[in-house]
Amino acid sequence: MTIATAGLHGRSDMNTGGSLISHRLLPLIQRVVPEHLRGDVRLMSRTENLLVAMALSTLVIPGYAVFYQWHGHSVNATFCLLACIPLFTSPVLLRVTGRLGLAREVFVAGIFGLLLALTYELDGIMAPTVIWLAVCPLIATAAGGRMPGYIWSAISMSAVAGIYACDRLGLIPPTTFGDIRLLQAVSTVSFVTIVACFLMVYERITAMAIVRLDQALVKINELAIRDELTGAFNRRELLRLAERERQRAARSGAGFCLCLIDIDHFKEINDRHGHAAGDLALKQVVRQVQGEIRRIDMFGRYGGEEFLLLLVDAEMEDARVLVERVRQSIEGMMLPGSMAGERLTVSIGIVRYRMPEAIDQTVSRADAALYHAKHTGRNRVVLGDEPERWEAKARA
Repeated sequence: MTIATAGLHGRSDMNTGGSLISHRLLPLIQRVVPEHLRGDVRLMSRTENLLVAMALSTLVIPGYAVFYQWHGHSVNATFCLLACIPLFTSPVLLRVTGRLGLAREVFVAGIFGLLLALTYELDGIMAPTVIWLAVCPLIATAAGGRMPGYIWSAISMSAVAGIYACDRLGLIPPTTFGDIRLLQAVSTVSFVTIVACFLMVYERITAMAIVRLDQALVKINELAIRDELTGAFNRRELLRLAERERQRAARSGAGFCLCLIDIDHFKEINDRHGHAAGDLALKQVVRQVQGEIRRIDMFGRYGGEEFLLLLVDAEMEDARVLVERVRQSIEGMMLPGSMAGERLTVSIGIVRYRMPEAIDQTVSRADAALYHAKHTGRNRVVLGDEPERWEAKARA
């Protein structure tokens, strides 16, 4: 995990105050999210937001049903119980169909219908339930993005205007609820509490989404610079690193050595033992080389059975000693499976960077040294001290 990711976790925990809601509710909610939605960070977050709203509603709506029944208003209690149908149907729809939009619209429409019914029974525009219409665009935005949020904002505002007009026209009967002040107080406290809880969990879900994006970005970056088979740097990344060292050398005068390593008779390994064995040999060579080089050195697969090793701040003699150790190490490897008992060897060409040449010129000199090693017996290290001679022999 990156430092930024770790810091994000810390900030999220601090903002939520380690709330029981986020720590206990989210793990349960994540189990309900359909498998195909988990691969998309945005859809995963929106689904979690919708499920959080559903979970909070299972506490509020049945609670209000009990409250209304306790105060002798069975009509409103019935409305609350009827609203439980879309409330409990929505997560089932989500799980069975995997359609987030369908589950979201069924849920929000159920909440909207309940609020309209309660508002009609509680004296219209003066009803404490009118303010609750704000949760419809809030949930729609958190669980669907801007467009559903815009649509439900327009619907909610139109509903408020319609309620006001009906109230002025006398189409809404006076409320029969007894203690309207108590209802107003309970409604205000519950509204603030539920919205605050939702926003706290929403913030945590957003933070988790950013963490997931950060992790996905790290993985994508790794895939972009790593060879899929061996896990070592790929050709493009190696050339980028070599160019970076060339620029550093131009600024500071510090040099580096570049080595091309080629597995001898690799085609015969594939022919005798199959490509799976060849892949295994490539992986073992990579592990062996990585175990011998320094932490500051850069190594990867240049192509096929050829590897590139970049030795930072190394003189030619130092590079020769290190690379000779690498060659001997590979020669002494114990090969697994069907290759057991065989000996794997490599040929290596080494050159030191010369200013102001381009990296492709340095690679060409290393390739000429490698060519000489392959054509003078293999299983050896050749220094490119005389590149013109090696290139002449290569052309010949």
